[in-house]
Amino acid sequence: MNKKRVVVTGLGIVSPIGIGIDPFWRNLTAGRTGIGKIDLFDTKGYRTHEAGEVKDFNPSKFIDDPEHLSRTSQFALTAAKLAVKDSCLEKKGNFEDAAVIMGAVAMDAHVVRKINSTGGKRGQNRALRARLAKEAAIDTPAVVVSREFGIKNLAYTVATACSAGNYAITLGYDLIQEGKAKTAFCGGVDSFSQAIFAGFNRLFIVSPDKCRPFDKNRNGMIIAEGAGVLILEDMDTALARGARIYSEVLGYGVSCGAHNLVSPTKNGIKLAMKRAVKNSGLTNKDIDYINAHGTATPNNDRNEAKAIRELFGPHAEKVAVSSNKSVLGHALSAASIFEAVSCCLSIRDEIIPPTMNYETPDPECRLNIIANKHKKKKINIAMNNSFAFGGNNACVIFGRLKTRGKKCRRA
Repeated sequence: MNKKRVVVTGLGIVSPIGIGIDPFWRNLTAGRTGIGKIDLFDTKGYRTHEAGEVKDFNPSKFIDDPEHLSRTSQFALTAAKLAVKDSCLEKKGNFEDAAVIMGAVAMDAHVVRKINSTGGKRGQNRALRARLAKEAAIDTPAVVVSREFGIKNLAYTVATACSAGNYAITLGYDLIQEGKAKTAFCGGVDSFSQAIFAGFNRLFIVSPDKCRPFDKNRNGMIIAEGAGVLILEDMDTALARGARIYSEVLGYGVSCGAHNLVSPTKNGIKLAMKRAVKNSGLTNKDIDYINAHGTATPNNDRNEAKAIRELFGPHAEKVAVSSNKSVLGHALSAASIFEAVSCCLSIRDEIIPPTMNYETPDPECRLNIIANKHKKKKINIAMNNSFAFGGNNACVIFGRLKTRGKKCRRA
């Protein structure tokens, strides 16, 4: 059986630097940070005080009945609706053959706190606790998106931590290639909470000031939140309906470092990238740009840089590299979806967004870093790297499609 080609036809995003792809891309390419002082709770007593929060988010602008949805589900549904609108699939109105795959790290901590506060004796507030339990469940965002669009084909939740968004793309890609779905909603979502913030602070991997990917003086990540959704389609179906196509998903590579819970290994990273290149039918020299995982933690950046240099050899000097986390923060399951959206827009607009706060080169991270200002460059092939707790690594490769379809009108 000839496998189908898979393309990206819609993008939706809820991020610390903008809701919707236009403000997101404008701020990302300008290097405007979405990281700032935390408003959701009092940080007194913590060693750090900043995060990438989605501020001024009004779910009522996007969702008819948002009060019974958790913040996490509100993010996910908003991103999905924006992606559908962007793809013009709303005019089609038929999602019987669609699939939903959402990456998520944990239960919604805001809702868990509400459950704990209900109190009472057995039987009291039972209905409320039952409803809140459904809101908090890790699979609820995928269910909410499926229900909104009447999707009864498949709904998956991926829990591979910080690489979950990329894993969602790989699953959607496989489903469409194998003819098990014509359309796939591939996303990642996580909402910021005091519990997540406290946990990462306890690991001492959070920066007290700036996120400096690949810089010699980097001192940790900064936690963020948000959601993103890519609409994937069978290419023939997309072209037949005149869809505007951002890029083609050429392939992917995954691996498990199976070494350390919180520190990815160089060899695990290298294997995922090597498999991605091979499975996409490419050579190392075909890669124009790598959107790096680039968390700004000492070990992660060092191992990622070494893996890139070892795999690409002399070509590593030519491959452009940048990290979106310098302005977005690390949005956990949403991170690699943010970066997948960025890859698609880099291909469309021939712009590489900058790695901000890069001041002092690190001899152990010798890469072609696009630093502090965006760069105009034609990108034919972009690799999106994501590496997660437990060594769950996933790399997705996007390519420019010569036949791109028509540009649908977005209201």
